Amino acid sequence: MATLSRVVVLPLALLCWAAQIGATTFPATVEIDLIFPQNDTYAPTTIFPLVFAWQNAALAPSLNPHIDVTLQLYNGSRSDETNPKSFFPTFDFNQTLWNISEPTFVYHHMLNFTSGTGDGPVHVYLTWATNAGNCSDHGQSFGGDYIQGGAIEFTMAKGGKQPDLVAATSNRETCKNISHAAFNLTGTKHVVPKLDRPYDTCAVFSDVQPRPEGDPCKVQVSPSAAASIAAAIKSQECAAPRPVIDGCSPSSAAAGWKQQVAGYSVFGSLMAAFVAIWSL
Repeated sequence: MATLSRVVVLPLALLCWAAQIGATTFPATVEIDLIFPQNDTYAPTTIFPLVFAWQNAALAPSLNPHIDVTLQLYNGSRSDETNPKSFFPTFDFNQTLWNISEPTFVYHHMLNFTSGTGDGPVHVYLTWATNAGNCSDHGQSFGGDYIQGGAIEFTMAKGGKQPDLVAATSNRETCKNISHAAFNLTGTKHVVPKLDRPYDTCAVFSDVQPRPEGDPCKVQVSPSAAASIAAAIKSQECAAPRPVIDGCSPSSAAAGWKQQVAGYSVFGSLMAAFVAIWSL
């Protein structure tokens, strides 16, 4: 009875995630797709989103997920400018609940990042990469890193498109060109969560070559999902001590703050649940 009572108090999100992992049939592919931006021309905007989608997201924690992004801004071509303006946005997955939706969208944003670059078009070279360590036979250490990623070039210019996540995934002809990476897993192993790896599984990768090509056309952003992402980004900015965007109200700032606190609270609950599971 004691064991049962400890299990039933685990967060529902963790129980759902565990059920998804238990129901997974291997081999399985985990895919990361750069939904926005794409190779296009966009109008300068105060908030410019960066959005990735994780397919088969229930398995993403086993990769100890992270994404490294670099944006380099050029007033001319890359060959003409030797010292571009560079940005290194940081994605924080501590607030991400991988079991809530499939795919799971993770996002960041830039604020006025083309300001100070003149009135002409700005060419942006974006590179991104993710890597994951292969589990050892004992599940406590990791073998060679599997590094994948991609690069795109886009332009910021007056008269360009406004950010539109729905349109970015709705073209069935061009969706296959979305920058993406895919990992083929043959299984997962249990590990003890650590500060630098707060998840209790790690991936075992297939040695079969070539690696899976992936299928970014499976991802479609619905209008409701796009609205939720836009609202979340705005609320986070409104929660800043001195918001640099218009339209913030006390209620929206409070919502952004509660959203951040709630995310960390859920993460803390999940960590506590992991400890409870390991001590059963």
